Amino acid sequence: MAILNNKMLAEATWPGIRWKNSIEGERPCPSCGGDNRLFVRIDNKVRATCRQCHVTFFPDKDQSSSLTEEERLEITEESRKRKELQAMAQATREAEFDQFQPWKEYMTMTGQQRSAWKSEGLSFELQDRYQLGYVEQREFWNDGISIRRDALTIPMHSYDSQINNIQFRMLNVPKGWGKYRSLKGFPMSLFFAIPSKPIGGRVVLVEGAKKAMLIQEALDSVGYYAGVIAIHSKMPSVNVMLQLDDADELIIALDPDAYVPDKNGNEPAVSRIISAVSTTIRAARFSCKPDDLIHKYGGTADDIVKTLQVARFVKMI
Repeated sequence: MAILNNKMLAEATWPGIRWKNSIEGERPCPSCGGDNRLFVRIDNKVRATCRQCHVTFFPDKDQSSSLTEEERLEITEESRKRKELQAMAQATREAEFDQFQPWKEYMTMTGQQRSAWKSEGLSFELQDRYQLGYVEQREFWNDGISIRRDALTIPMHSYDSQINNIQFRMLNVPKGWGKYRSLKGFPMSLFFAIPSKPIGGRVVLVEGAKKAMLIQEALDSVGYYAGVIAIHSKMPSVNVMLQLDDADELIIALDPDAYVPDKNGNEPAVSRIISAVSTTIRAARFSCKPDDLIHKYGGTADDIVKTLQVARFVKMI
């Protein structure tokens, strides 16, 4: 009944909503006019946020009605400039990335190399979907020492399906070496398990691209509507975390050690994320790494969903 009432309120406030599911829809923004850029959500409260001009609306405080024509034009102009800057940055990134096209060659894997990915829990279907690959005897460095190792390769997809970097997951890692490396000169970004979906709605945050792929597949298989996004480490930069502000609800589902102080006594990684991100946040505590629950311990997608559903609220926006 509450959802039905919220839906009626939303449709009365912002007519013409195109509903994507029972609680989320979109329509043109009343401020900047962006086509289908206003994201409407009606679960625990009714609100709408424009992905173009970033104005947030509530039914009892509809900012669009108080905007003057001059303010509307100013918002539209700011949006146009922002798009131009984004397009220029994207063109520069694509031009620079052209020199790193060997990731396409990595995709041509032998049966044995595909089996290496499959042993990590990634089916052949997922390997193809995410353009995963394999490179032989690549040189890696650590504290001035170099070694050559085979590595699994993961193109780092952004929400616009562009590839911003390549992550290498080393095999037969020496003691004291981290198993992940990336291309130098390119910052690591968020990994989107649904490359065509911008940040918005419910987002599940995990650590590591491989984990994001497996958890997204599990959630999709049982109809749990959420986009899974991965950070590349427990301590990502503030700029990376600020992108998560666009989520309507962020469910943190990091590995167990992210919820306790590190060996130097520093605050838990989860606490840092909660402080940096300005949106409603819930924290889900798994007894093991979320992907290991399925891949190693025989858990199911329903087990993942149950843990997410009981995640406790740690910040309300």
